[in-house]
Amino acid sequence: MCKAPTVGPAYVPEKLCGNRPFAEQNKIQEIQRYYEALVACDPLNRFDPLKAQPGDSKLAAYEVFLTFKKLVKVCRNSGGFFRILSKLYLQTPEGTEVVECVLVHESGIFVFKTMLCRGNIYGDVLQPEWVQVEEATPDELFPESRFDNPIGPVKGNVGAVKGVLGEDFECPSFVVFGDDCKLADVPEGVAGCKILRRQDLEWALSVELAKARRLTIAQVDALYKKLNSSMSLSGKV
Repeated sequence: MCKAPTVGPAYVPEKLCGNRPFAEQNKIQEIQRYYEALVACDPLNRFDPLKAQPGDSKLAAYEVFLTFKKLVKVCRNSGGFFRILSKLYLQTPEGTEVVECVLVHESGIFVFKTMLCRGNIYGDVLQPEWVQVEEATPDELFPESRFDNPIGPVKGNVGAVKGVLGEDFECPSFVVFGDDCKLADVPEGVAGCKILRRQDLEWALSVELAKARRLTIAQVDALYKKLNSSMSLSGKV
Protein backbone atom coordinates (compact mmCIF):
# COMPACT_ATOMS: atom_id res chain seq x y z
CA MET A 1 0.00 0.00 0.00
CA CYS A 2 1.31 3.46 -0.88
CA LYS A 3 2.19 5.71 2.07
CA ALA A 4 1.56 9.43 2.18
CA PRO A 5 4.75 11.42 1.67
CA THR A 6 5.99 13.41 4.62
CA VAL A 7 6.78 16.43 2.44
CA GLY A 8 5.59 17.79 -0.87
CA PRO A 9 2.09 18.00 -2.42
CA ALA A 10 -0.95 16.51 -0.74
CA TYR A 11 -1.12 12.74 -1.15
CA VAL A 12 -3.68 11.39 -3.62
CA PRO A 13 -4.44 7.64 -3.31
CA GLU A 14 -3.77 5.63 -6.44
CA LYS A 15 -7.44 4.68 -6.80
CA LEU A 16 -8.31 8.36 -7.27
CA CYS A 17 -5.93 8.85 -10.19
CA GLY A 18 -7.48 9.77 -13.51
CA ASN A 19 -9.71 12.45 -12.00
CA ARG A 20 -12.53 9.99 -11.38
CA PRO A 21 -14.55 10.30 -8.18
CA PHE A 22 -13.99 7.70 -5.51
CA ALA A 23 -17.55 6.34 -5.91
CA GLU A 24 -17.01 5.76 -9.67
CA GLN A 25 -13.73 3.98 -9.02
CA ASN A 26 -15.50 1.72 -6.57
CA LYS A 27 -18.24 0.85 -9.07
CA ILE A 28 -15.69 0.09 -11.77
CA GLN A 29 -13.70 -2.21 -9.47
CA GLU A 30 -16.89 -3.88 -8.25
CA ILE A 31 -18.10 -4.70 -11.77
CA GLN A 32 -14.64 -5.94 -12.75
CA ARG A 33 -14.58 -8.34 -9.81
CA TYR A 34 -18.11 -9.51 -10.63
CA TYR A 35 -17.31 -10.53 -14.20
CA GLU A 36 -13.93 -11.97 -13.29
CA ALA A 37 -15.72 -14.16 -10.73
CA LEU A 38 -18.19 -15.28 -13.41
CA VAL A 39 -15.29 -16.36 -15.62
CA ALA A 40 -13.47 -18.12 -12.78
CA CYS A 41 -16.59 -20.02 -11.62
CA ASP A 42 -17.79 -21.08 -15.06
CA PRO A 43 -17.22 -24.84 -15.56
CA LEU A 44 -16.03 -24.09 -19.10
CA ASN A 45 -13.05 -22.27 -17.60
CA ARG A 46 -11.70 -25.74 -16.73
CA PHE A 47 -12.85 -27.44 -19.93
CA ASP A 48 -10.06 -29.03 -21.99
CA PRO A 49 -11.05 -29.07 -25.67
CA LEU A 50 -8.17 -31.43 -26.48
CA LYS A 51 -9.83 -34.15 -24.41
CA ALA A 52 -13.26 -33.66 -25.97
CA GLN A 53 -14.65 -36.08 -28.50
CA PRO A 54 -15.59 -34.82 -31.99
CA GLY A 55 -19.11 -33.45 -31.93
CA ASP A 56 -19.04 -32.71 -28.19
CA SER A 57 -21.70 -30.04 -27.63
CA LYS A 58 -19.42 -28.29 -25.14
CA LEU A 59 -16.99 -27.38 -27.91
CA ALA A 60 -19.36 -24.76 -29.32
CA ALA A 61 -20.16 -23.39 -25.86
CA TYR A 62 -16.44 -23.24 -25.11
CA GLU A 63 -15.72 -21.07 -28.14
CA VAL A 64 -18.43 -18.61 -27.05
CA PHE A 65 -17.05 -18.66 -23.51
CA LEU A 66 -13.56 -17.80 -24.78
CA THR A 67 -14.96 -14.70 -26.48
CA PHE A 68 -16.76 -13.72 -23.26
CA LYS A 69 -13.54 -14.26 -21.30
CA LYS A 70 -11.62 -12.08 -23.74
CA LEU A 71 -14.17 -9.28 -23.36
CA VAL A 72 -13.83 -9.34 -19.59
CA LYS A 73 -10.05 -9.12 -19.88
CA VAL A 74 -10.13 -6.20 -22.32
CA CYS A 75 -12.73 -4.32 -20.28
CA ARG A 76 -10.71 -4.79 -17.10
CA ASN A 77 -7.62 -3.39 -18.81
CA SER A 78 -9.60 -0.45 -20.22
CA GLY A 79 -10.39 0.79 -16.74
CA GLY A 80 -13.93 1.83 -17.65
CA PHE A 81 -17.34 0.78 -16.39
CA PHE A 82 -19.17 -1.89 -18.40
CA ARG A 83 -21.93 -4.47 -18.40
CA ILE A 84 -22.21 -7.61 -20.58
CA LEU A 85 -25.37 -9.37 -21.69
CA SER A 86 -25.17 -12.88 -23.13
CA LYS A 87 -27.63 -14.75 -25.33
CA LEU A 88 -30.37 -12.17 -25.71
CA TYR A 89 -33.67 -13.18 -27.28
CA LEU A 90 -35.03 -9.94 -28.75
CA GLN A 91 -38.36 -9.64 -30.53
CA THR A 92 -38.35 -7.96 -33.96
CA PRO A 93 -41.04 -7.56 -36.63
CA GLU A 94 -39.46 -10.54 -38.41
CA GLY A 95 -39.45 -12.76 -35.32
CA THR A 96 -37.05 -13.55 -32.48
CA GLU A 97 -33.44 -12.45 -32.94
CA VAL A 98 -30.85 -14.36 -30.89
CA VAL A 99 -27.92 -12.10 -30.03
CA GLU A 100 -24.89 -13.89 -28.62
CA CYS A 101 -23.32 -11.02 -26.72
CA VAL A 102 -23.65 -7.27 -26.19
CA LEU A 103 -21.11 -5.14 -24.37
CA VAL A 104 -22.37 -1.86 -22.93
CA HIS A 105 -19.34 0.27 -22.08
CA GLU A 106 -18.71 3.92 -21.36
CA SER A 107 -17.16 4.13 -24.84
CA GLY A 108 -20.19 2.66 -26.61
CA ILE A 109 -22.30 -0.41 -27.36
CA PHE A 110 -20.76 -3.40 -29.13
CA VAL A 111 -22.24 -6.60 -30.56
CA PHE A 112 -20.34 -9.90 -30.89
CA LYS A 113 -20.87 -13.12 -32.85
CA THR A 114 -18.56 -16.11 -32.40
CA MET A 115 -18.06 -18.39 -35.40
CA LEU A 116 -17.67 -22.11 -34.76
CA CYS A 117 -15.32 -22.89 -37.63
CA ARG A 118 -11.92 -24.43 -38.25
CA GLY A 119 -9.28 -24.42 -40.96
CA ASN A 120 -8.97 -21.93 -43.80
CA ILE A 121 -11.91 -19.56 -44.29
CA TYR A 122 -12.92 -18.14 -47.66
CA GLY A 123 -15.75 -15.76 -48.43
CA ASP A 124 -16.87 -12.44 -49.85
CA VAL A 125 -19.21 -9.72 -48.61
CA LEU A 126 -21.88 -10.55 -51.20
CA GLN A 127 -21.61 -14.33 -51.16
CA PRO A 128 -24.52 -15.97 -49.29
CA GLU A 129 -22.25 -18.80 -48.13
CA TRP A 130 -18.63 -18.94 -47.04
CA VAL A 131 -16.33 -21.97 -47.12
CA GLN A 132 -14.14 -23.62 -44.49
CA VAL A 133 -11.42 -26.00 -45.62
CA GLU A 134 -9.95 -28.15 -42.86
CA GLU A 135 -6.71 -30.09 -42.77
CA ALA A 136 -6.55 -33.34 -44.70
CA THR A 137 -7.69 -36.46 -42.87
CA PRO A 138 -7.08 -40.18 -43.58
CA ASP A 139 -10.67 -40.45 -44.81
CA GLU A 140 -10.93 -37.28 -46.85
CA LEU A 141 -8.50 -34.96 -48.60
CA PHE A 142 -9.00 -31.40 -47.30
CA PRO A 143 -12.64 -31.64 -46.10
CA GLU A 144 -14.68 -28.65 -47.25
CA SER A 145 -17.95 -27.36 -45.82
CA ARG A 146 -20.11 -24.29 -46.23
CA PHE A 147 -21.76 -21.97 -43.73
CA ASP A 148 -23.88 -18.84 -43.93
CA ASN A 149 -22.14 -15.53 -44.54
CA PRO A 150 -21.92 -14.12 -40.96
CA ILE A 151 -22.20 -10.47 -41.98
CA GLY A 152 -25.96 -10.63 -42.54
CA PRO A 153 -26.78 -12.30 -39.20
CA VAL A 154 -24.63 -9.91 -37.19
CA LYS A 155 -26.29 -6.97 -38.92
CA GLY A 156 -29.60 -8.49 -37.88
CA ASN A 157 -28.29 -8.66 -34.30
CA VAL A 158 -27.32 -4.98 -34.42
CA GLY A 159 -30.74 -4.09 -35.83
CA ALA A 160 -32.46 -5.92 -32.98
CA VAL A 161 -30.36 -4.10 -30.37
CA LYS A 162 -31.11 -0.76 -32.02
CA GLY A 163 -34.77 -1.69 -32.07
CA VAL A 164 -34.65 -1.70 -28.28
CA LEU A 165 -32.27 1.20 -27.64
CA GLY A 166 -33.08 3.43 -30.61
CA GLU A 167 -31.60 3.99 -34.04
CA ASP A 168 -29.44 6.87 -32.80
CA PHE A 169 -27.11 4.43 -31.07
CA GLU A 170 -24.10 3.26 -33.03
CA CYS A 171 -23.39 -0.42 -32.39
CA PRO A 172 -20.05 -1.54 -33.86
CA SER A 173 -19.95 -5.30 -34.26
CA PHE A 174 -17.33 -8.05 -34.31
CA VAL A 175 -17.46 -11.43 -36.04
CA VAL A 176 -14.99 -13.54 -34.06
CA PHE A 177 -13.35 -16.66 -35.49
CA GLY A 178 -11.29 -19.04 -33.35
CA ASP A 179 -7.52 -18.80 -33.27
CA ASP A 180 -7.23 -22.15 -35.05
CA CYS A 181 -8.81 -20.55 -38.12
CA LYS A 182 -6.92 -18.83 -40.89
CA LEU A 183 -8.86 -16.04 -42.58
CA ALA A 184 -7.39 -16.91 -45.94
CA ASP A 185 -9.64 -14.79 -48.13
CA VAL A 186 -12.35 -12.86 -46.30
CA PRO A 187 -13.01 -9.13 -45.90
CA GLU A 188 -11.57 -7.42 -42.83
CA GLY A 189 -14.93 -5.85 -42.23
CA VAL A 190 -17.72 -3.77 -43.67
CA ALA A 191 -19.99 -0.96 -42.43
CA GLY A 192 -19.03 -1.01 -38.77
CA CYS A 193 -18.49 -4.78 -38.63
CA LYS A 194 -14.98 -6.16 -38.06
CA ILE A 195 -14.11 -9.74 -39.00
CA LEU A 196 -11.14 -11.18 -37.12
CA ARG A 197 -9.68 -13.99 -35.06
CA ARG A 198 -10.07 -13.99 -31.29
CA GLN A 199 -6.38 -13.27 -30.74
CA ASP A 200 -6.85 -10.01 -32.67
CA LEU A 201 -10.00 -9.03 -30.79
CA GLU A 202 -8.03 -7.77 -27.79
CA TRP A 203 -6.23 -5.12 -29.82
CA ALA A 204 -9.23 -4.13 -31.97
CA LEU A 205 -11.61 -3.78 -29.01
CA SER A 206 -8.98 -1.98 -26.91
CA VAL A 207 -8.79 0.68 -29.61
CA GLU A 208 -12.57 1.17 -29.44
CA LEU A 209 -12.66 1.30 -25.64
CA ALA A 210 -9.82 3.83 -25.55
CA LYS A 211 -11.98 6.38 -27.36
CA ALA A 212 -13.60 9.23 -25.44
CA ARG A 213 -16.30 8.18 -22.99
CA ARG A 214 -19.72 8.79 -24.50
CA LEU A 215 -21.80 7.27 -21.70
CA THR A 216 -21.87 7.86 -17.97
CA ILE A 217 -21.91 4.98 -15.50
CA ALA A 218 -25.60 5.70 -14.88
CA GLN A 219 -26.33 5.55 -18.62
CA VAL A 220 -24.46 2.24 -18.97
CA ASP A 221 -26.59 0.78 -16.19
CA ALA A 222 -29.80 2.19 -17.70
CA LEU A 223 -29.07 0.78 -21.17
CA TYR A 224 -28.14 -2.59 -19.68
CA LYS A 225 -31.43 -2.70 -17.76
CA LYS A 226 -33.38 -1.69 -20.86
CA LEU A 227 -31.88 -4.52 -22.91
CA ASN A 228 -32.20 -6.99 -20.06
CA SER A 229 -35.88 -6.18 -19.54
CA SER A 230 -36.55 -6.57 -23.28
CA MET A 231 -35.42 -10.19 -23.41
CA SER A 232 -37.98 -12.94 -23.69
CA LEU A 233 -35.33 -15.25 -22.20
CA SER A 234 -32.03 -14.45 -20.57
CA GLY A 235 -28.59 -15.95 -20.27
CA LYS A 236 -25.45 -14.97 -18.45
CA VAL A 237 -25.33 -11.29 -17.46
